[in-house]
Amino acid sequence: LDDPEQLEISLSKIEDSIKVQGPIHGIAGFSMGGLIAFAVAARQMPKLPLLNISGAPLTHLSKDMRKAFKLSAPSLHFLSDEDSFFSHHELLSLSCRCLNPSLIWHVGGHTLPTLDHKVI
Repeated sequence: LDDPEQLEISLSKIEDSIKVQGPIHGIAGFSMGGLIAFAVAARQMPKLPLLNISGAPLTHLSKDMRKAFKLSAPSLHFLSDEDSFFSHHELLSLSCRCLNPSLIWHVGGHTLPTLDHKVI
């Protein structure tokens, strides 16, 4: 994500794939994929529901991209204060750009949470 030009190419390829393979009813991502899923939804499909799991912070995007991205669709964010990659503040950066986010905090760290609170 350090190269804005390469990021633009990647986002465009994902958007093209969605057009060909669609329709889709939501988009999800984990860690850097959470940030990418957010960017795709915010750019082209602001009403597309988002599932974000330990999504990377917006600081990984250029300032211009950060300003432009907002999401009006429903969004669900699985986050953990025990995340070893991103701080509490960084984890909130995506949900803060969503109109009506739902946040679920879990104890598993930088993982997909399980229903019984065990990390597998």
